[in-house]
Amino acid sequence: VLTRNQIGDDGMTAFSDALSSGALASLTKLDLRYNQIGDKGIKAFSSALSSGALASLEHLNLFGNQITNEGMETFSTTVSDGALRSLEFLDIGSQLEIVDDQGYVHITSTASFAAAFHNGALPVLRQFHNSRLADINIANFALRDRVLPLPPPSPPSLPPSPPPPT
Repeated sequence: VLTRNQIGDDGMTAFSDALSSGALASLTKLDLRYNQIGDKGIKAFSSALSSGALASLEHLNLFGNQITNEGMETFSTTVSDGALRSLEFLDIGSQLEIVDDQGYVHITSTASFAAAFHNGALPVLRQFHNSRLADINIANFALRDRVLPLPPPSPPSLPPSPPPPT
Protein backbone atom coordinates (compact mmCIF):
# COMPACT_ATOMS: atom_id res chain seq x y z
CA VAL A 1 0.00 0.00 0.00
CA LEU A 2 1.53 3.28 -1.14
CA THR A 3 -1.37 5.53 -0.08
CA ARG A 4 -0.57 9.15 0.83
CA ASN A 5 3.15 8.98 0.13
CA GLN A 6 3.30 12.07 -2.11
CA ILE A 7 4.92 10.06 -4.87
CA GLY A 8 4.19 12.72 -7.50
CA ASP A 9 5.10 12.50 -11.16
CA ASP A 10 8.86 12.09 -10.68
CA GLY A 11 8.41 9.32 -8.15
CA MET A 12 5.84 7.59 -10.33
CA THR A 13 8.18 7.79 -13.30
CA ALA A 14 10.99 6.16 -11.27
CA PHE A 15 8.57 3.53 -9.94
CA SER A 16 7.36 2.83 -13.49
CA ASP A 17 10.94 2.44 -14.72
CA ALA A 18 11.50 -0.20 -12.03
CA LEU A 19 8.26 -1.95 -13.04
CA SER A 20 9.39 -1.98 -16.67
CA SER A 21 12.59 -3.70 -15.55
CA GLY A 22 10.62 -6.54 -13.99
CA ALA A 23 10.31 -5.35 -10.40
CA LEU A 24 7.20 -6.53 -8.52
CA ALA A 25 6.20 -8.79 -11.41
CA SER A 26 3.85 -10.87 -9.24
CA LEU A 27 2.19 -7.93 -7.45
CA THR A 28 -1.59 -8.37 -7.24
CA LYS A 29 -2.71 -5.24 -5.34
CA LEU A 30 -1.53 -1.65 -5.83
CA ASP A 31 -3.09 1.20 -3.87
CA LEU A 32 -1.87 4.59 -5.14
CA ARG A 33 -4.56 6.78 -3.55
CA TYR A 34 -3.69 10.41 -2.75
CA ASN A 35 -0.17 10.48 -4.16
CA GLN A 36 -0.22 13.66 -6.25
CA ILE A 37 0.24 11.65 -9.43
CA GLY A 38 -0.44 13.74 -12.52
CA ASP A 39 -0.39 13.19 -16.25
CA LYS A 40 3.37 12.66 -16.51
CA GLY A 41 3.24 9.97 -13.81
CA ILE A 42 0.21 8.12 -15.19
CA LYS A 43 1.71 8.20 -18.69
CA ALA A 44 4.93 6.63 -17.38
CA PHE A 45 2.85 4.04 -15.50
CA SER A 46 0.83 3.33 -18.65
CA SER A 47 4.04 2.83 -20.61
CA ALA A 48 5.27 0.31 -18.02
CA LEU A 49 1.93 -1.52 -18.18
CA SER A 50 2.14 -1.61 -21.98
CA SER A 51 5.53 -3.28 -21.72
CA GLY A 52 4.00 -6.15 -19.72
CA ALA A 53 4.61 -4.90 -16.18
CA LEU A 54 2.13 -5.93 -13.49
CA ALA A 55 0.45 -8.54 -15.65
CA SER A 56 -0.86 -10.24 -12.47
CA LEU A 57 -2.38 -7.09 -10.99
CA GLU A 58 -5.91 -7.70 -9.69
CA HIS A 59 -6.64 -4.53 -7.69
CA LEU A 60 -5.67 -0.94 -8.64
CA ASN A 61 -6.72 2.22 -6.82
CA LEU A 62 -5.89 5.62 -8.33
CA PHE A 63 -8.40 7.67 -6.29
CA GLY A 64 -7.45 11.20 -5.22
CA ASN A 65 -4.62 11.99 -7.63
CA GLN A 66 -4.18 14.89 -10.07
CA ILE A 67 -4.67 13.07 -13.35
CA THR A 68 -6.38 15.18 -16.01
CA ASN A 69 -8.30 14.09 -19.08
CA GLU A 70 -5.07 13.80 -21.08
CA GLY A 71 -3.41 11.40 -18.66
CA MET A 72 -6.55 9.36 -18.08
CA GLU A 73 -7.05 8.98 -21.82
CA THR A 74 -3.56 7.47 -22.07
CA PHE A 75 -4.27 5.14 -19.15
CA SER A 76 -7.69 4.06 -20.41
CA THR A 77 -6.26 3.34 -23.86
CA THR A 78 -3.54 1.20 -22.26
CA VAL A 79 -6.21 -0.70 -20.34
CA SER A 80 -8.29 -1.09 -23.51
CA ASP A 81 -5.25 -2.51 -25.28
CA GLY A 82 -5.20 -5.38 -22.76
CA ALA A 83 -2.41 -4.38 -20.39
CA LEU A 84 -4.38 -5.33 -17.23
CA ARG A 85 -6.21 -8.50 -18.16
CA SER A 86 -6.08 -9.85 -14.58
CA LEU A 87 -7.67 -6.73 -13.08
CA GLU A 88 -10.75 -7.40 -10.93
CA PHE A 89 -11.09 -3.99 -9.23
CA LEU A 90 -10.34 -0.51 -10.58
CA ASP A 91 -10.98 2.76 -8.74
CA ILE A 92 -10.37 5.94 -10.70
CA GLY A 93 -12.10 8.20 -8.20
CA SER A 94 -13.47 11.48 -9.48
CA GLN A 95 -10.76 12.12 -12.01
CA LEU A 96 -12.98 11.61 -15.02
CA GLU A 97 -15.83 13.95 -14.28
CA ILE A 98 -16.43 17.50 -15.41
CA VAL A 99 -19.75 19.27 -14.84
CA ASP A 100 -20.45 21.70 -17.67
CA ASP A 101 -22.46 24.94 -17.47
CA GLN A 102 -25.62 23.11 -18.51
CA GLY A 103 -25.45 20.65 -15.62
CA TYR A 104 -24.21 17.63 -17.53
CA VAL A 105 -21.49 15.40 -16.14
CA HIS A 106 -18.93 14.48 -18.78
CA ILE A 107 -17.16 11.26 -17.92
CA THR A 108 -13.97 11.65 -19.90
CA SER A 109 -12.19 8.64 -21.31
CA THR A 110 -15.42 6.68 -20.95
CA ALA A 111 -15.26 5.52 -24.54
CA SER A 112 -11.85 3.93 -23.95
CA PHE A 113 -13.00 2.20 -20.77
CA ALA A 114 -16.17 1.06 -22.56
CA ALA A 115 -13.98 -0.37 -25.32
CA ALA A 116 -11.99 -2.27 -22.70
CA PHE A 117 -15.20 -3.72 -21.26
CA HIS A 118 -16.53 -4.72 -24.67
CA ASN A 119 -13.40 -5.97 -26.40
CA GLY A 120 -12.47 -8.42 -23.65
CA ALA A 121 -9.46 -6.45 -22.40
CA LEU A 122 -10.82 -6.70 -18.84
CA PRO A 123 -12.18 -10.25 -18.78
CA VAL A 124 -12.30 -10.65 -14.98
CA LEU A 125 -13.08 -7.07 -13.92
CA ARG A 126 -15.84 -7.20 -11.34
CA GLN A 127 -15.89 -3.66 -9.98
CA PHE A 128 -15.18 -0.26 -11.56
CA HIS A 129 -15.45 2.74 -9.26
CA ASN A 130 -15.86 6.39 -10.14
CA SER A 131 -17.19 8.67 -7.42
CA ARG A 132 -19.88 10.12 -9.73
CA LEU A 133 -21.06 6.72 -10.89
CA ALA A 134 -20.44 4.97 -7.53
CA ASP A 135 -19.59 1.28 -7.55
CA ILE A 136 -20.60 -0.49 -10.70
CA ASN A 137 -21.01 -4.22 -10.96
CA ILE A 138 -19.58 -4.89 -14.41
CA ALA A 139 -21.81 -7.89 -15.15
CA ASN A 140 -24.44 -6.86 -17.70
CA PHE A 141 -23.15 -3.28 -17.78
CA ALA A 142 -22.21 -1.15 -20.76
CA LEU A 143 -21.13 2.48 -20.96
CA ARG A 144 -22.96 3.84 -23.97
CA ASP A 145 -22.45 7.60 -23.82
CA ARG A 146 -19.72 9.99 -22.84
CA VAL A 147 -22.24 12.29 -21.13
CA LEU A 148 -24.54 11.45 -18.25
CA PRO A 149 -27.27 13.94 -17.30
CA LEU A 150 -27.56 14.89 -13.67
CA PRO A 151 -30.95 14.07 -12.14
CA PRO A 152 -33.38 17.00 -12.33
CA PRO A 153 -33.95 18.99 -9.15
CA SER A 154 -36.89 17.89 -7.03
CA PRO A 155 -40.01 20.03 -7.54
CA PRO A 156 -41.00 22.22 -4.61
CA SER A 157 -43.44 20.68 -2.17
CA LEU A 158 -47.00 21.84 -2.62
CA PRO A 159 -49.52 21.96 0.21
CA PRO A 160 -52.12 19.18 0.06
CA SER A 161 -55.31 19.97 -1.88
CA PRO A 162 -58.41 20.55 0.22
CA PRO A 163 -60.96 17.73 0.16
CA PRO A 164 -63.77 18.08 -2.43
CA PRO A 165 -67.03 19.57 -1.12
CA THR A 166 -69.72 17.10 -0.11
